[in-house]
Amino acid sequence: MRVMVLSTVRSSIFILRMLSAALAVRDNSARFCPAGELRPYLYRREGQQSPPVMIHRVIYGAIERFLGVYIENVAGAFPAWLAPVQAIVLPISDKHLNYAKKVSDELEEKGVRVQIDERTESIGKKIREAEMQKIPFMLIVGDKEIEANKVAVRKYGEGDKGQSEVSGVIKEVSESK
Repeated sequence: MRVMVLSTVRSSIFILRMLSAALAVRDNSARFCPAGELRPYLYRREGQQSPPVMIHRVIYGAIERFLGVYIENVAGAFPAWLAPVQAIVLPISDKHLNYAKKVSDELEEKGVRVQIDERTESIGKKIREAEMQKIPFMLIVGDKEIEANKVAVRKYGEGDKGQSEVSGVIKEVSESK
């Protein structure tokens, strides 16, 4: 008879080995049979037979490996839709901080993940550090941008893109791939 009855499943390794090269017992003599011929069953509490089911947990490991390979491939420079911080607002000085907060609030309303660099460092240092962090969009605000009600846009890896309205930046971030 080629039906093996299992009362409990003790380990997934046993199940894998059993299904790949199983022993079927016939007339007290053992022989190897293909996995397709073996039909193991478990007995439920109700007394019914059911095939064993193994929940495979390697999928989480596969996702982690995939993400590791992807991060290494893009060298941490995620596209805007995947980046933890999509844009950073860089005020040139403390007097531009209120406008930077207004721009940040407008971006957050539209679902853009944004930060403000409120430190009293030079704008060159702020830009350099944002580039090192590989933030996709840098929005620089100063006197000219406040007067024009715009922001100066820098994109990671592409440099200065000129001035743009905040609505244009929102559209560009949402369409960025």
